Amino acid sequence: MLICAVCFIFFLLSFIRPVLWLLIIAAVIAGFGSALLSTAGGVFMALNSDSETIGRNTGIFFGLYETSLIWGNVGFFFILHGDTSISTSQRYWIFGYLLILAVLGTILVAFLKRKQASAVLRGNEFARSIKRGVWDSISITSPSVRSHFTNSLYICFLPFLPSSYSLCLTEAAAALFYDMKILMLCPLVIYLGFSAAFRNDIYNSSIGYTRKLNSLSLVGLAGIALGLGELSGSAACAAANTKNPHMSRGKIVLCGIICNYFAYLFIYLNLPSEANLGPTDKISIINPPNKGLAVFCSFLMGIGDSTMNVQIYAILAEMFGKDIVPSVGLYNSIYAIFCALAYFLSLRVELYAQMTILLVLGLSGWTTFAVLARNYARSLRYEDI
Repeated sequence: MLICAVCFIFFLLSFIRPVLWLLIIAAVIAGFGSALLSTAGGVFMALNSDSETIGRNTGIFFGLYETSLIWGNVGFFFILHGDTSISTSQRYWIFGYLLILAVLGTILVAFLKRKQASAVLRGNEFARSIKRGVWDSISITSPSVRSHFTNSLYICFLPFLPSSYSLCLTEAAAALFYDMKILMLCPLVIYLGFSAAFRNDIYNSSIGYTRKLNSLSLVGLAGIALGLGELSGSAACAAANTKNPHMSRGKIVLCGIICNYFAYLFIYLNLPSEANLGPTDKISIINPPNKGLAVFCSFLMGIGDSTMNVQIYAILAEMFGKDIVPSVGLYNSIYAIFCALAYFLSLRVELYAQMTILLVLGLSGWTTFAVLARNYARSLRYEDI
């Protein structure tokens, strides 16, 4: 995880003196770090959970993960408050502030207790099955090499193992891709990839490009609202799972989809379709556009995203306990591919057309996930009989 944090710091440093070739290299390095962090963080969370606490712990983990949206956008809001353009000095302030946050985060990662995971491995069958699955998916065949890794080193070196990052190229992940459970999760993962690009960047850019809103600081405020929504949704999932660990995951995902759909409706009413393509003076149904509604849409999308991501990670940990590493890696690979595709489409496709695509993907994703979650819960009940 330390390597992941350093990747992000390098990405931020590249913006101090932006050069095209350096920005491209930094973006690739940041993508590498993000893939590594998502896989390592998901496995670390799963190793410290059992079948009863996985839903609660996933909610807490994802909520903490998304607080980065709040801290980063707070600085963005105050630095650009009332301005309609970004000066060179303001750029230095913004990335200096983000660098401080990144360094603090790196220090916190260094203090993670690796011994905690090794203790769980000794006493928790759920975690031991994960460890067995990790070794099955790693391309190391020599017994002498395997014996070199103790439980503590296993946790320490997990983020650096090649199979943790390039899982889609290993036999374990390739076999999982043809698993019916993974295939049924794919529509929702594809939707999450598209919606991630939309809520994190495309929608925020649309706010900044809508001249009738007349405030760049509103982009930062929308980012804060998104982070608060992510935190609220994750907290709600954690609290609900604590009271009822076996509640329907399909219903929770449906709540997230509904939140996103309401956000899309309000965006349609508030922003012009051309807003994502560049600065525009055009308007939508609401004239002038409502700043509060623009921020509220980000909050709704944050709630929707967090509820769905929490359920995805939780059900992956439950269904693929022995194959948690390749399953999380495969999830991140599919997610990243369609997130990149959404960014590419956003260069040509207008806002309303993008939301139409999201509506269709969201409905299909919820349908297949609900069927999968119901069938899996039913199979568990049969095993208990």
